[in-house]
Amino acid sequence: PAVIRDGHWDGEIRFRHFKTGHAIPMQQRIFFISDPATGRRIALATISRDVSESKRTEQAQQESELRWRAVYENSAVGIWLTDVAGRFVAANRAVQDMLGYTEVELQKLSFSDITPEEDWDGAQARIDQLRERSIPEYHAQQRYYRKDGCIIWGNTSAALIPGVDDAPNLLVEIIEDISARKQTEGALAQAQAE
Repeated sequence: PAVIRDGHWDGEIRFRHFKTGHAIPMQQRIFFISDPATGRRIALATISRDVSESKRTEQAQQESELRWRAVYENSAVGIWLTDVAGRFVAANRAVQDMLGYTEVELQKLSFSDITPEEDWDGAQARIDQLRERSIPEYHAQQRYYRKDGCIIWGNTSAALIPGVDDAPNLLVEIIEDISARKQTEGALAQAQAE
């Protein structure tokens, strides 16, 4: 009916393989061929293209995205993404719990807003090295401000994620809260000094 009404139809249809019986997804265009002199429709033409491989690729990408999303959302360590200006793009639940901010609140902040001022230079130098590609990643112990003003310590690993299709580069950081360990180390050092 669509071909009769519109003169063509574009869509996806599945054909069955004669030997295996498996479905083959096909991108198809069906249209009329008309007599140039009279305009009378004289034939129906079909152009079909096997899209099995692109469907498999699309499914693999969706499965990969679901796996990444599950890791991101359920990770025990904090994961955040910042843009090149240091503004938060995304933050998983572990980071939100660690810092006391919601993801929406973090998206209104930048990395420098949660970093003690005396730590800015060192943190910025590491980020600049990533952007300049002089290092592939970095690992450091860094301090961060919680929303309530307390400071936490984190074992931080960071890497640059190259942009795709004119999208800007992003910085991904994985943070393990080591505040309790730092307090224990401080208490031990004080006890040894005494």
